[in-house]
Amino acid sequence: MTEAGKRDEDGTQGLGELPRDLEVRGERDEIAGWALRAGDAGDSLPGADVIARETAPVTRERAAVALDSSPVFQLLPRSANRLNLSSESAGEAAASLVLGRPWRFEWVNQTGSVVIVTEVITRLLPLLDGLLPTDVLLTIEIDGRPAYGLQRFPVGQMSQLACHAEIRPYHRLVVVLDTPAAPALLPAPSWSARSGFGFAVYGGSVWMVAGQDGSGYVQAVWTSGNGGRSWSKLPDVPWAAEVAVDEVVCLVALPKMLVAGIWGTDAIQRFYGTTDGLSWVLLADNTSFFVTSSQAMTLHDGLLVALSTNVDGQVVTNVSPDGVTWTETLSPANTLDTSASTGAGNCALSFGGALYFTPWSIAGQALWLRSVDMGKSWVALSGNSPEVHHFIRLVRGGRVWMCGGEGPGPSNTPTTNVFYSDDMVNWVGPFVPPWSAATGFGLVAQHEAMVEWGGSDTAGTSLSSVYGGGVIDVTGPVPLHASSDVSGIMLPERSWS
Repeated sequence: MTEAGKRDEDGTQGLGELPRDLEVRGERDEIAGWALRAGDAGDSLPGADVIARETAPVTRERAAVALDSSPVFQLLPRSANRLNLSSESAGEAAASLVLGRPWRFEWVNQTGSVVIVTEVITRLLPLLDGLLPTDVLLTIEIDGRPAYGLQRFPVGQMSQLACHAEIRPYHRLVVVLDTPAAPALLPAPSWSARSGFGFAVYGGSVWMVAGQDGSGYVQAVWTSGNGGRSWSKLPDVPWAAEVAVDEVVCLVALPKMLVAGIWGTDAIQRFYGTTDGLSWVLLADNTSFFVTSSQAMTLHDGLLVALSTNVDGQVVTNVSPDGVTWTETLSPANTLDTSASTGAGNCALSFGGALYFTPWSIAGQALWLRSVDMGKSWVALSGNSPEVHHFIRLVRGGRVWMCGGEGPGPSNTPTTNVFYSDDMVNWVGPFVPPWSAATGFGLVAQHEAMVEWGGSDTAGTSLSSVYGGGVIDVTGPVPLHASSDVSGIMLPERSWS
């Protein structure tokens, strides 16, 4: 009798003996015990008996597994062996992974046994920090048909999938990893090179409003419903004749309205809204809370939040459900040390249930403030925030990205570097993105993908390029690798009368 943990003469590992409390007279030399959990009713392995503990005795028939019989014992022929497969044995070339291309590990059952796969462990190395848990899809196929799919992959760790897949002799098992592609250059758009525009995702489309091109300020509206591959022009915005110089447009999408906050050095501060991009409605006029140079706007808890500062070192928070009526909240005096400002940050975002604002930078490092009470109080975060200002931010899943901007330190040198953080305190980077835009570009997450377009490069030249893809590859020159280990049971085919 093969004991658990010992190997038979052929090198395979036996499964061990039947537990004494389930021993059946006359069967001890023919079967071994294997502990499994119960599956659906009637789910039994081919060529073996299944019984529940302290229930029916072993018979020469295939017994169904009761839904409440957990744990159960799977009674297997004594010649059954463990199956252990590893993609690592296929060599370095088979381990290579390229973002956007399916990675496959194939195995053909060339034995005379039925293989029951019970577990698949898959790894991605090195740490693909740019990916989210929903980015990687693990699929197990049998003869080209998906048998199990799992879109839950703790990146940088292993994915452990328990399964029950039957591979008969000369049939094929395939483990497939699908990853999103890194952003790639898309076809040239129909709009001219521009930067400094407002951008958002609204109604399933990417929106670009106003900005500057080679002729000066433009008031055009462009949308893309297919991730930047093609663009459609809508009527110009109605504030074309109102803005003299230094127009800034902040675009925020409410569930049923796209809101544009505009201001400039000629003291124009207005809010407009549209439901379709064809017509715009003036929502609020001559608002006083967007007068300073540290304005920012975001969506938080379903509300429009406009943030700015004043000479008393207070953060001024204005909240609106519709862009028409606004409620103002002032933080305590001297929340900010106004004498320490060395550059403007102009960024607001909602992340992890809190509101974040960086009105400026200190010694070039972005000063991040956090509020959990809708602006009544703010706490300055200490950490290793990148030494950049005027950056573009992106919130995607449980991660915040700081892209481009000017720095390091108080300098105004444009940079294309990219950083990310999962807690707004600890930042990782810099990384080099595929695009060349440094400031004034658009960057959004749409349908779990990224779209980047327009902006100015480090030389100050306006761009008309568009990039689309699923993830920023932060591994640099380090090659990506994948591996998979498959565990299971090998059962000689036998029939029961």
